[in-house]
Amino acid sequence: MEGFEKVIIPRFKYAYSLKDVFLGVKNVFRDEKVSVPVFQALFPEAKIHLTESAASGIKYALEGFGLKKNARIGVQPYTCSSVLGAIAAAGFTPFFIDINQNLSLNIEALKSKVAEIDALIVTHTFGFLADIAEIKAIAPHLPVIEDCAHALFSQYKHRFVGTFFDAAVFSFGNGKFPSLGGGGMLVVNNPALNERIRERLSTLPRPTLWQELKQIVKSYAKAVMYAPLPQWMMNKILSERYLNNRNKTIISRGNQEFNIFKSIELSLPTKLEEAQKNAVVQNENGNYLAQMLRGKYEFLTPYQNKVNYFAFVLIEEERNRLSRYLKERGIMSGKHFQHALAWAMAYGYAPGSCPVFEKQVNQVLTIPCNYGLSKRELDQITHCLLEFRKLNPQ
Repeated sequence: MEGFEKVIIPRFKYAYSLKDVFLGVKNVFRDEKVSVPVFQALFPEAKIHLTESAASGIKYALEGFGLKKNARIGVQPYTCSSVLGAIAAAGFTPFFIDINQNLSLNIEALKSKVAEIDALIVTHTFGFLADIAEIKAIAPHLPVIEDCAHALFSQYKHRFVGTFFDAAVFSFGNGKFPSLGGGGMLVVNNPALNERIRERLSTLPRPTLWQELKQIVKSYAKAVMYAPLPQWMMNKILSERYLNNRNKTIISRGNQEFNIFKSIELSLPTKLEEAQKNAVVQNENGNYLAQMLRGKYEFLTPYQNKVNYFAFVLIEEERNRLSRYLKERGIMSGKHFQHALAWAMAYGYAPGSCPVFEKQVNQVLTIPCNYGLSKRELDQITHCLLEFRKLNPQ
């Protein structure tokens, strides 16, 4: 296996071990209520509902708002296709609002379009915070969902995200933080909304035993697939074109209606406690990369807020060349949401209506900074990035 001396540095930490498999199977046969102490610390005044996915949570929250048929939901086009699918599954229409340089809602664009929407989804992309104070000032009359799928433990002005609007969603899916293989959380801050959502969720069936076991196997298989050796083999065997196109399919999890898997639900107390500690490490890793790369690259910054650094995000005109350069040196990067324009057009996006988005979508490159990285690996990443910049000055 010539070349494997360049050890793969994975973009995300797919933390699902054989121990998790055994505990997951054990949890499937347990019959008890779960208590998650971390929830009380994060969301002391909210009601927490566990869901099959974050997208399902968006669907149930939108249904709970009691909006008119075909209501227009303000959403940024730089988002996961599952968000757009959830809006459509709830019977509503995505209404696209441009993004800013930090890949979150553009405040001026929101001001110009707020009168045309019936509800709003605010996305904290890659764990970096949207301008919550400005959004609240512009849209105090609208029902709002915080999309925190990337943002668990991120803080806006010393307060955890997920507590600022009517509802919020979080994800525990593969490659998320924490990566539990699936599941999500719907946080409800509006008491009037909570009862409607509680009634809706009470009608959902539990996953079958077969679905539970299949989910455990899939989670472990994905973790194995993204381990260094399989990653190295895949990148040797599969073409760049295939790797670029494999995530082009629109995800429509909003159409799936069942409760969270027990194998995931009963693991939450331990996993979220671990994740809270890992978020500190990840934040330190992100800050270190920022310190080393400042002045050489354009990248997302947390400003005065504390973020979980779900990923370290470069905005790079030479994205494709840089991605190949890193890959040759064993560092996995990602063109996250690179198909977002095609996804948005499938839901009625008019080309040219969000110019910042159309530029940025072709420049985003996510770099590893996950909690599993060693100091040596972080230094390897910065060394390669600085060497690339010397060869390709801005």
